[in-house]
Amino acid sequence: MKDKVDTPTTDIAQLAAQALANATAPERVKEIVDKQIAKTVENAIEQATRSFSPFGQELERKISEALKINDLNLPSYNALISGMVLKQVETIASDLIEGRLKEDIAQMLKNAPKSVKLSEIVEEMRAPHESDGGFGEVVTCIIEREDPRDSTCFGPEWTIYLDDSAYYEHREKTSCDVTLRIRHGLKTDLNQDSDELHTGTISSLRDYTGVIASEGGREGFTTNKPYGLAQRLLAMYAAETVIEVDEDEVCTSVGD
Repeated sequence: MKDKVDTPTTDIAQLAAQALANATAPERVKEIVDKQIAKTVENAIEQATRSFSPFGQELERKISEALKINDLNLPSYNALISGMVLKQVETIASDLIEGRLKEDIAQMLKNAPKSVKLSEIVEEMRAPHESDGGFGEVVTCIIEREDPRDSTCFGPEWTIYLDDSAYYEHREKTSCDVTLRIRHGLKTDLNQDSDELHTGTISSLRDYTGVIASEGGREGFTTNKPYGLAQRLLAMYAAETVIEVDEDEVCTSVGD
């Protein structure tokens, strides 16, 4: 007696149902979603850490738009997908963020000098204007030295307003792109006069978006990534570069 052989069905509805069942099988859905989540999370972090958008909002928006979990119309898989999202974020995001932070910090510390004069910082700000054929006042450097008796530390502090793209008068100092505070180092001896102190390290750094760095973390911080002048000063903050306030009136003009 011959074995009975099933004849393949030609029922389109049955074939379509079987194809749909195969395509939406848990293992198939997991494979597709897992791959998509990995790609989406990695792209989101890559974009967010190199852009000027708040990291958390950007990551959440990118993942939400890419997955559209509520639009999949597969409610039985929502718990599975949610768990996969969490797992991917914990594994991929943490590794990428840790690697990027290590890379950025290493680069900052590498580029930051051990010590620098304020006049040298401003000279670097003026350099592009020299090559562009600029003339007259082209950058801003406003120095305010606090009286040691009014300072919160043992010696003077300086508030310095910098802008590498425009010149502002003292009354317009708040228009400057960057504001930093420099706190002096230790005295060589208790009898050293405070007027002899001209060096210190950056205690806080602010640009137009908000506070970038501040000792003690008492102020709110911007989530935007600094660039240009603010980024170079952030490297000096991270490396605790000693800055010498060597001039009361730093040259801010070119072509004279």
